[in-house]
Amino acid sequence: MNTYLILLCLLSEAVSVNVVARGDTRVDFNGDASYACTLADPTGVLQVTWQRLFKDDSVENLATYSKRFGAQIIDPHRDKVVFTEASLNSSSITVKNVTWADEACYICSFNVYPSGSRRKQPCLTVQGGYVDCMVNNGMRTQRHERVLLPVLPGEREVEEGLSQLVRTQQVVTAILGEDAVLNCELMKPKEVQQVTWQKLTPGANENVATYSKRGPNVNPPFKGKVEFEDEGLQNCSIIIRGVSRGDESCYKCLFNTFPDGAISGRTCLQVNGLSQLVRTQQVVTATLGEDAILNCELMTPEDVRQVTWQKMTTGANENVATYSKHGPNVNLHFKGKVEFEDEGLQNCSIIIRGVSRGDESCYKCLFNTFPDGPISGTTCLQVNELYGPSLLITQTNNSHTTLSCSATGRPAPIVTWEDREILENSTMANVTHPNGTVSVTITSTLAAFSLPDKDTRVGCMVSLFSGGVTKNVYLRSLMVTGSVVSEQ
Repeated sequence: MNTYLILLCLLSEAVSVNVVARGDTRVDFNGDASYACTLADPTGVLQVTWQRLFKDDSVENLATYSKRFGAQIIDPHRDKVVFTEASLNSSSITVKNVTWADEACYICSFNVYPSGSRRKQPCLTVQGGYVDCMVNNGMRTQRHERVLLPVLPGEREVEEGLSQLVRTQQVVTAILGEDAVLNCELMKPKEVQQVTWQKLTPGANENVATYSKRGPNVNPPFKGKVEFEDEGLQNCSIIIRGVSRGDESCYKCLFNTFPDGAISGRTCLQVNGLSQLVRTQQVVTATLGEDAILNCELMTPEDVRQVTWQKMTTGANENVATYSKHGPNVNLHFKGKVEFEDEGLQNCSIIIRGVSRGDESCYKCLFNTFPDGPISGTTCLQVNELYGPSLLITQTNNSHTTLSCSATGRPAPIVTWEDREILENSTMANVTHPNGTVSVTITSTLAAFSLPDKDTRVGCMVSLFSGGVTKNVYLRSLMVTGSVVSEQ
């Protein structure tokens, strides 16, 4: 039996608008989930975007509607999601035959000019599930039964390639009272309806400013504080004048594109006049599956009551672990994932075990002092990926051999030959994948008569350059004997 989930989002153009969701948030396995979203006054609405937010904070775009381009379901959801109504003030979709992979928070977002994005994110829980069994009673007769059971959700592979399309600074530092410039650039040409800047605050994101074909707009609470530095739909930057303690936060830029929906990047502003008392690494890089250590040190003696580590996520910061005179404590959600490396009220560090894409975020350490209150520092974790290298040998003729070496990574790997002087006609090719990884292939020709020795080793080296450091170097070799090439 299909169960329908109806969600109603009511929005208006007022700054204090409330979005209200109604409906059952539980749907039976293989049932349909229906979502409806309405806006009383569609004035200024450029596009309606449907997204889903997973537990690891990754966001996936599902569908968009605009007056110019109509309704669009984004690949690979064309057979999974259907529009049942599409307009700028009323939009509804149905997610068909839900499984555990569909369990998420579903976001209805109105991209409104000039105020920015307005959204609500009710969450879906999938219950039940069944298997078909054939029962043999030991005799000749058999019967089929359908058994209902609470299937546990399996691990879901998340693609986050869209966030790789936006280039930002991970951390911007400014001295108290100085100006800070936050940059945001879309790396590939897109049909952008509007660019929205948001300040990430506990509980909800606060719209700061927008830019569209109609021009720039700074929302009233930020007038006189924020100005546009670069005005554009592909490259957009803002200036925060005379930064203060209240400006220290992470900021998100959203390119509201058609038909892909919202593509975002994030920059964290660190005010040195406040956080210079705390020494941290600005960026820590780790390869997928490795451990990452985040350090935090208070530079002057203070009466510290507790040190709190937080993961900075969309909407609100998530408490990871605390240390006080009563000892260390890791919150339940992070047990087995996070451990303390250094336990202390002046110097405190944590280890994130076996980093994954879901761990890629900025982390804040807060020294809760008396009587001054919290003093904080921020470190951003960047997770690199590297797969390969792989080698391909093609015998062109009796005297020439074509060699190719490929590797895939995030960021793009560096692929080179160890013995370049004996190789000819080298070419490079790059392919960017939807999940944000890049495949790099180097292809060269080897002439047997040009070899200096009877037996010659040719090496392929692959590395990642991130955070000013080259790391994760891999070497694979080929042995060339006469005109015969073999992998070592």
